[in-house]
Amino acid sequence: MKWSIKENNDKLKVQLEPLRSYTEHFDSGMIHRALPMATQVRVLIHQTDKSNLLTSEHFFIRLLSAPIIVRSGGGRMNSLISLEKVNYKIADQHILHDIDWQIPAGAHITLTGPSGGGKSTLLRIIASMISKTSGTLIFDGQPIESYDPIMYRRQVSYCFQQPTLFGETVADNLAFPYQIRKQVMDTQRVVTALNNVGLSERTLHQPIIELSGGERQRVALIRNILFLPKVLLLDEVTAGLDENNKQIVHAWLRQLNEQDHVTTIMITHDATEIAAADQLAKVIAGRLEVHA
Repeated sequence: MKWSIKENNDKLKVQLEPLRSYTEHFDSGMIHRALPMATQVRVLIHQTDKSNLLTSEHFFIRLLSAPIIVRSGGGRMNSLISLEKVNYKIADQHILHDIDWQIPAGAHITLTGPSGGGKSTLLRIIASMISKTSGTLIFDGQPIESYDPIMYRRQVSYCFQQPTLFGETVADNLAFPYQIRKQVMDTQRVVTALNNVGLSERTLHQPIIELSGGERQRVALIRNILFLPKVLLLDEVTAGLDENNKQIVHAWLRQLNEQDHVTTIMITHDATEIAAADQLAKVIAGRLEVHA
C-alpha cells in the first residue's frame, strides 16, 4: 500500500509501512489509536505543524506537533503529555525541580515515592488544578495554557485520595456528569459501572452518609469516568479498600487502559501495586525518576 503526504513544506518526512486498511476517521487526538494497529511503523520526523495531513483512500490522520515526540531516525511513539523543565515553588520552598517527562498515549504508570516528595503536586499540575511556576506542559499538541480549564479537566480527570460526594444519594453524584452536559443520565451505563467496581444497582439509591470509605471512593471514581477522559490521574484511590476490592478496581482500571485507551497515572505506596507496575516513576525530594 502506498501512502502520500500532503504538506505545505518539506519539514515533515514520514514513512509508514505496511498498514492495514481502516475506514474510520481519526481526529487529531486519536492518532495513538491508529498507530499501534500498524504491523510496522517507522517515523522520521523533524518538525510538524497543523497543516500537515497524512492521507489515503481509507482514512485521514491529522498530525500535530506534540503528540509525536520523535527524534530524527528514532522510533519513540507519540507522547500525549510532555513536561519540560517544570518547576513549582511556594515562596522560597522549591517543591518540584526541573521535571522532564514524556507520557505516551495509552500509558499505565505507577507513581511512587516518599510522602511529601511532590507526587500529588505533580499530578495536580498535570490536572491544571495548580499552576507550575516555570517550564512547559504540552497536552495533545497544545500548551496547557491554551485550553479552556473546564474542557481540559474533562479530558484530564483527577481522582482525589479523599473523595468529596454531594447531594443526598449516590444517584445525585452519578447524575452530575450528565447534568452539566445537559443530558439525561444513562442508567444502564451507570449500573454497569457500579457492577464493574463491585457495587450493586441498589447502591444507586443509597444515602451517601451510609457509605463506607471504600464505597465512597468507588462512587467518586465512577463519577470521573462516566464520560471517558483521555487521562485519568489517581491519587492513592485504592488506599481505603480491602484486598478483594483493590483487585476489582485494578481490573477495572486495566480495562479502561487497554480497551478504552485511557492513559492512567496512579500514585501509590502499596508494595503489591508497585511490584505489579507496567511502568514505574518515582518522585523523591521533588525530582522525578522514570524507570523502564
